[in-house]
Amino acid sequence: MIIVTPGHSDLPRLVACQWFSSLEEAIRTGKNGEAIFCVGGEYPVASGSIITDKLLKQAQKKKQKLYVEYAEACGRLEFGVPVQPPYSRFVVASKAFGRTLPPMRILMAHSCWARPVNAEVAPLIAMARVAGYRKAVFGLPQETQPILFVHPDYPNVLVATSGLSHFVRGRFAPEADWLALWNWILKWMGEKPAIKRWQSDVAPSFKADEKLPEDSGMTAFNRNHDWLRKYMVSSMNAVYEGFTSGIDADGCQRMGTHARGDCTGEVLPVFAYGWKHERNPRDRQLTIGILNNLFGHTFNDSNLLNDDKTNPCYGMLRFYDNLEAYYGDDNLRSAMGCMLATEWIDETSYDARILRCLLSVLRTTGPLGFRETAPRFPSDFADGRNWDYFRDKPTVNLRAHSQGWMWAGFIMAWRATGHAPFLEKAKLGIKAYMKKFPNEVTWTNGLAQEIARMLLPLAMLVEVEDTRANRALLEKCFKQLEPQLDHGGVRELLGAREHAMYPAPDSNERYGVTEAPLIQENGDPCCDLLYTTNYAFAGLHEAAMATGKAKYVAAADKMAEFLVRIQSSSTVHPELDGLWFRGFDTELWEYYGSSADTGWSAWCVETGWTNSWIPLTFALRNEKRSMLSCITPNRFASILPALLEEMSVVHPFQLTNPHPQFKAPGAE
Repeated sequence: MIIVTPGHSDLPRLVACQWFSSLEEAIRTGKNGEAIFCVGGEYPVASGSIITDKLLKQAQKKKQKLYVEYAEACGRLEFGVPVQPPYSRFVVASKAFGRTLPPMRILMAHSCWARPVNAEVAPLIAMARVAGYRKAVFGLPQETQPILFVHPDYPNVLVATSGLSHFVRGRFAPEADWLALWNWILKWMGEKPAIKRWQSDVAPSFKADEKLPEDSGMTAFNRNHDWLRKYMVSSMNAVYEGFTSGIDADGCQRMGTHARGDCTGEVLPVFAYGWKHERNPRDRQLTIGILNNLFGHTFNDSNLLNDDKTNPCYGMLRFYDNLEAYYGDDNLRSAMGCMLATEWIDETSYDARILRCLLSVLRTTGPLGFRETAPRFPSDFADGRNWDYFRDKPTVNLRAHSQGWMWAGFIMAWRATGHAPFLEKAKLGIKAYMKKFPNEVTWTNGLAQEIARMLLPLAMLVEVEDTRANRALLEKCFKQLEPQLDHGGVRELLGAREHAMYPAPDSNERYGVTEAPLIQENGDPCCDLLYTTNYAFAGLHEAAMATGKAKYVAAADKMAEFLVRIQSSSTVHPELDGLWFRGFDTELWEYYGSSADTGWSAWCVETGWTNSWIPLTFALRNEKRSMLSCITPNRFASILPALLEEMSVVHPFQLTNPHPQFKAPGAE
């Protein structure tokens, strides 16, 4: 085998080869019948090889087989400037590969660049915008671009219009399919299939059946804690959102540097537990710094906090500093994180700000225990509406996605204050929701996530009122989740389409248009760690602590092992070591999923939501305590009366010309 201008190609690290600096030399020096790979060594740089008919004829005469990648010209074929169509994936367009790669099989070449070709060719692999998990379920659209084909004039020449040989560095997926493709290429070239599974640059920490070391849960906690501290907190104590799902040609991912109100509060207990468990003063200092960033040193110098007393959203946290969307569950999860963190570092100076946030959500929750998902300011406060409009509106919002952890936060707030309306509204909402659960509730971008998010509030309800009826509600929820448990994780599940906010795309054109599930249809073996398994882990632990029932304990233990196994490991990309990605395929045992979700698809990394409640639950398991029990009863009771009076005032507010608000990708 001969490799020409290897550059960054992954072939030389996987197969034995001989290198040449030019195709002319390789053809001239190479033996008759030799395989010559002219790879796109500087991919995705646009300058490529220009291969003349003269060279092609010389190779043909010597019966040499050529693999030409990312060239500018190959005989009469000319290739244009590389393009990167949005949401495009590679699709098998031929039966040539046999059963290992059947037609319509999807291959993910992250952030792929491909050169348009100036002639009609018969593609073996095409690039197109297609819906599906591992199969293009609606077939190929009319608009496609050839990626791999046999040269129409030279049957000994295989042409690739993209950097296929960068499959390891670029973290292409699924690995098994790329292995099959490259071994097919080697066989086509007259070589023996020689590539075996490679060591991925970013991989799960353990195999599915590998024995775990002692205390692996706290090891996972420590690794994630260190990752958060090193990479996700700025020098000014702002918490970054995470990493977006796009993967560059070098395998890197772009950091989301926006600070969010929810993510910032959610990661706080991870650092606070570092102080509680290890007495590391850096962790206490960092926790204080992030609290100051979230709420402001003097209450009026935070970009995330609404500190205008006359504003109907007073006391709440913005989604982004420039997006005045006030999600109830986001605010409550942030407040829950702040309550736990300040308990563990024994800090009371933020109590009023935390309680004000809790009361701000309570006062905009309707009399039936439900809240509008995310009132936006100013557009949702036109025509004289104020916060009391939402308090009095009989809202019914059958989405655990936006209500479940709000109710859990209300129960925690009740424990911290003794203020009856917190518990009353939580109970009203929970019980009304569970009457419709599971067949009549709204699901967001997966039904399993709605089930998972109810475990925590239901378990907390058992903790505060341990009745047969409340235990039955928890049992009802677990029975819906149990069939989805797979290796300890939760396989995503789609419900009836008429109850969906963001169903799987129903056409190729709908792929990547809006938020969407990681799966295309039920049975796709993907666990969602942004919306489902992360919340199930916290809920199952709480259920185990609340009831002591063996099946909850066993499910929580199994999920802990699963999360230890799939925590990322990387020496090539240390910024991606010790975290949890959104999508994980339990059959492939790698990070994978449909990327139909705009902005936050399978390879995204979220600090809050995912890399917050997972390590926190490992900490709670280490403490052998429930989340609710970590809150000191009535800790806010002394400051409650003054804040209730402050938050009861309806300040005059009149908005006649609301400005439209944009929606951030992944805002749900």
